[in-house]
Amino acid sequence: MTEVLEVIVTAAKVIGHALLRGLPGLLAMDPRGDLIGRINAVGAPTAQHHALAANDLVVPTLGVSQGSADPAFPIADDRVFNYTTSAGVLHTSFFGKPETSARLLSWLPG
Repeated sequence: MTEVLEVIVTAAKVIGHALLRGLPGLLAMDPRGDLIGRINAVGAPTAQHHALAANDLVVPTLGVSQGSADPAFPIADDRVFNYTTSAGVLHTSFFGKPETSARLLSWLPG
């Protein structure tokens, strides 16, 4: 039984690794990857960061504004907009919501 479980786990790891290498969106989220490394490179922040978050159990809400080693983090609460769980907003769809557009426009300079 242990051998069968080890084979299943190994197969899942191999398939997962292949998927990660084959899907740019997943590759971009790899915390050990090149993109995240460049984003988290040490240096003084040159921009004011803002964050939008939807608590949909996929992207950790606090990770959006608190979870980085970058010197720009944590992002100040007045520059973070969190959709509540009860709003039923997914992180993949919040750009279509009027609240998101309004918040982005309020954050833009000018």
